[in-house]
Amino acid sequence: MHSTAPATAPASIPRSMISTPSTPAPPAHTSIILVVDDVAKNIQVVGTMLRAEGYEVMAVTSGAKALERVQTQRPDLILLDLMMPEMDGFEVCRRLKADPSTREIPVVFLTAHTETDMVVEGFSIGAVDYVSKPFKAPELLARVRTHLDLKHSREDLKRAYEELNAANTRLQHELHEACTYVESLLPRTMSEPFQINWIFDPCTELGGDCFGYHWVDKENFAIYLLDVCGHGVGSALLSVSAANTLRNRSLPGVDFRNPAQVLTALNNAYLMENQNDLTFTIWYGVYHAPTRKLSASTAGHPPPLLTIGARDAVKQVVEMGEPNMILGMCEGVAYNASEYDVPPGADLYVVSDGVYEIAKPDGTMLSYDEFSAYLAQPITSPKKNVDIITEHMRAAGGGLPFEDDFSLLHIRF
Repeated sequence: MHSTAPATAPASIPRSMISTPSTPAPPAHTSIILVVDDVAKNIQVVGTMLRAEGYEVMAVTSGAKALERVQTQRPDLILLDLMMPEMDGFEVCRRLKADPSTREIPVVFLTAHTETDMVVEGFSIGAVDYVSKPFKAPELLARVRTHLDLKHSREDLKRAYEELNAANTRLQHELHEACTYVESLLPRTMSEPFQINWIFDPCTELGGDCFGYHWVDKENFAIYLLDVCGHGVGSALLSVSAANTLRNRSLPGVDFRNPAQVLTALNNAYLMENQNDLTFTIWYGVYHAPTRKLSASTAGHPPPLLTIGARDAVKQVVEMGEPNMILGMCEGVAYNASEYDVPPGADLYVVSDGVYEIAKPDGTMLSYDEFSAYLAQPITSPKKNVDIITEHMRAAGGGLPFEDDFSLLHIRF
């Protein structure tokens, strides 16, 4: 019995509270009850009461036989005499509860002794109830029904939990596969003709961030990072879909060297009314290698930061993006683009807002301007820039896990 044992023995249930129809309704399924008593007359009396209610009855006359019987046929409930020679009911109950295969069988003591100490001891070793002798049929049957109902309810809950756990295991496996697939879409790092490294740390197994880069032709190199609102499966699906559209250049009639055309067409292709009310921000830039110029357009996304200057010196920081509406909000929005010079040795940082929107230990939020100022500082560590920045931002948040998807793309031209 899992609840706290009562201080005194429970009173018999009043007859007025027990339903006793002239023709007893059979149980939903035939429950098996094992009666253990060294007095044959008691077994006969209890067995008659139970069979009249439609229960299947097994009977043994000693504790040792009871322990043997439960190994060959598992009862749904045991009515166990407390005072028996050789092995009393207490010891039988202890052994039943010590065996994993029988510990869940409810045990109800049959006893002529209702002293508090004995009752409490019975509850403490695992009995769920007791019925005092001489037996009163309404009380005995009511207690049997109650504990059978509780047992079946526990079994139903256990089955439901096991089914839920199995479903959750399958879901976790599928989410892991989906996460692996999303990560497989992310591009490899590059060392030539320029160096590219990145960090992708989704706050859930499936995040809403995605990014990529590729050559549009021999002279133009496209770079993009998008951030779908929310997290989880829906956001990840939209993120992957939009990224594949850019990767495969599957917007009809669009010049993918022109960021404004790309975002205008992408907006019309991914209207929120057709995407379960999901929208996303995006930055899309195209670097023209012969002229070292980068044309870029943004849709509600944080402007990437271009740092100019030696690695170990204070740098000039240039924001590379103009304010534009979030993508998917409204059909027919015409996006514009801006053009920037990219000096040799400049570093471009394309980020999601999760990189700099960090809650500090004092409760304030790190700002975009603070992040920009941090990037301007000299770098003295030999580590990769993305690793240095990630460690700094994690420390700024008190070392806690990032609360939002953390996507950081670094390109050294």
